[in-house]
Amino acid sequence: MIMKELANGRGLGTFFWEPTRSGDWGAAMFSWSGATATANHGDFAEYDALLPTLGL
Repeated sequence: MIMKELANGRGLGTFFWEPTRSGDWGAAMFSWSGATATANHGDFAEYDALLPTLGL
């Protein structure tokens, strides 16, 4: 997907993110048990708190 010339200066960069995996960027937002992923609720609470700041 390519985005450009979005309103309010959005779409100025690229950010790749894989929330189901851990890495140098930190822990995953999901815990795994076999093939089942379960959301880490504390991580999503932090994300939800950011939504107003991001204008979403």
